[in-house]
Amino acid sequence: MFDLLGGLLGLIVLVLLIIAILANALFVVKQQHAVIIERLGRFNRIVGSGLHVKIPIIDRKAATVSLRTMKNGFDIDAKTEDNVTIGLEVSVQYHVSYEMGAGPADSGVYKSYYMLQQPVAQMRDFITDALRSSIPVYTLDEVFAKKDDIAQDVNATVSEQMAAYGFTLVST
Repeated sequence: MFDLLGGLLGLIVLVLLIIAILANALFVVKQQHAVIIERLGRFNRIVGSGLHVKIPIIDRKAATVSLRTMKNGFDIDAKTEDNVTIGLEVSVQYHVSYEMGAGPADSGVYKSYYMLQQPVAQMRDFITDALRSSIPVYTLDEVFAKKDDIAQDVNATVSEQMAAYGFTLVST
């Protein structure tokens, strides 16, 4: 009788252990997201949306990266050519680059996670620098008249810089 109970208890523990391992091995990635998998602390692969398998204990989900377009807004002050300080409200729309590149290390997802500690703050600094260098060549009236031209110039300059870090600027 006790042998039967001991065997049944052992079977239940084994089944629970298998369920726990499978629950940790399977994971789902939502639409418009990518997950970076690290194996023993080192980059292993990037997986897209859907159901995936990882090796429990050995593999881990290092990060979930959103591929949606995001918005960031901030205010800066700049001086014009006629020595007037103006306050600018800046808005930038961006997303992680969808480019996969020749290898995983060339992909936008990889670069966006591993290359910069605080990408949004860095993008803000790049935009601030670009604006503060372009605004002083215009008078106050010209700044308002050429607002779209300034935005395109800043977008082109910052887009090039942020592409190296895996981000694409949609508009500034």
